[in-house]
Amino acid sequence: MELGQSCAGTLPQAQLNSYEIGMHRLNDIPRLNMKKRTIQRHLKRLLEAEILVGYVFRGTKRPTVAYINNEILLVKDSQESLKTFTENQPFNLLPTTSCRNINHVTSTLKRNIKTREVNNLPVANFHKDSLSNKNTTNQNGEYKNTKKGKRNLGPSQKFNANSEFLKQRILEPNKLAAEISAKKHQHTPTLPIQALKQEAESGTLSREEFKTLLIQDFFIYSSKLWANSSPYTGSFIKAIRMFEDNEFQAANGFLYHKDTMLKSIIKYRWMADRASNWLKNYGKYTLYPHLYFDFTRTEKHEGGFWLWSNRYDSQQARKKTAQNNKVSQVAKGNARKKDHRKAVTAINKYLKNKMNLTDLQEYIAANLPHKFTKKISSND
Repeated sequence: MELGQSCAGTLPQAQLNSYEIGMHRLNDIPRLNMKKRTIQRHLKRLLEAEILVGYVFRGTKRPTVAYINNEILLVKDSQESLKTFTENQPFNLLPTTSCRNINHVTSTLKRNIKTREVNNLPVANFHKDSLSNKNTTNQNGEYKNTKKGKRNLGPSQKFNANSEFLKQRILEPNKLAAEISAKKHQHTPTLPIQALKQEAESGTLSREEFKTLLIQDFFIYSSKLWANSSPYTGSFIKAIRMFEDNEFQAANGFLYHKDTMLKSIIKYRWMADRASNWLKNYGKYTLYPHLYFDFTRTEKHEGGFWLWSNRYDSQQARKKTAQNNKVSQVAKGNARKKDHRKAVTAINKYLKNKMNLTDLQEYIAANLPHKFTKKISSND
């Protein structure tokens, strides 16, 4: 929306183009001294905080769009004559007026009002659910689903021991690179997949923190590839930065969901295990980390890490095919058992004179495979 544009009701969709936001100038003065990636992170936080809602991605070459939350900003005045425009003017805080406390209720039903005490006076405190038809409180102002004497903590107030444990494992990247180069993490246990799954499902770490945690844990896990060599610290720093800039995020800079990141890290651990076994069997030395993890080294003669990606995909495809074949064999076995029961039931009816031979042959020919018809004919 352009500056000074009239708008009655809600604001229109805001077009979010991180590059144009960073390059925007007013009177040849840059409005924001930020890079594109920094702006993308700020937009991501605004979306997570629900300041921007209704996010729509329309392709990598077109700006994304979103609405400003109506609970934060709602425009109802469309009169141009009442608007004043300012350009690069300082902001002065307006004086505020202190309102006295009141203890009377105007329109809302009493059962939808929570009360609290300020200066020993009861004050009406309207709960956010008071506009709904559900009555979530009783006469004592307590939640029905909460035991007496205990507070009902919100999601942001809950303590997650697993998330706090994982957060403590995040180190400064340069310090981690120096420790890996000095072989201080050769015997450091990697994070259990179950703990990472729990964090992906119900943890409190942000996606940025979870991404950093997975990358650092992977480099600790893959440090065994350089057990017989001593790469310099700068090589590990370059490799970690490559992962930070390219992994676990879409082309527009937005991070993947935690469960998607976890699937990738499980794949990378498998690839690191196969690469380690290959080095042990053939007695080879791998490249420096920033060269070994170069995303362009995908061919066998280049000796890069990503060669093993195709091996992993092929293994998963074989597993899926084997599982499908197993399911198919089980289905075929169940079908054979069902046909056998039908044949036995029909023959028993024939033996009990409830069905003549012609009816038996017609039933078997119409409802069972041809091999049953051949068996009946040969017995005759």
